[in-house]
Amino acid sequence: MKQEKCTACGQFPKINCNWKQGRCPHLPPLIKGTVMNHRNISLIKSVFRIVAGLALAGGGWLEMNPYIQAAGYILVFAEILGIAEELV
Repeated sequence: MKQEKCTACGQFPKINCNWKQGRCPHLPPLIKGTVMNHRNISLIKSVFRIVAGLALAGGGWLEMNPYIQAAGYILVFAEILGIAEELV
């Protein structure tokens, strides 16, 4: 069986390479520190979701609708759990 070279970099892949899954592992990463960037972006999204949940809960309070309030607080609680999961 003839081993194929990577079409992106021209090197022979090693046994643990995942070069057929869309990204050549021999090339430098597109964004340096992608793990840290992913975490920061995820935390920023979480802040926006918490603000949206609080706005939903506040709208429920103004409308005197306990179901809308509960939905907002549940979303905030779920997002706080998501932040805890991201940081662990």
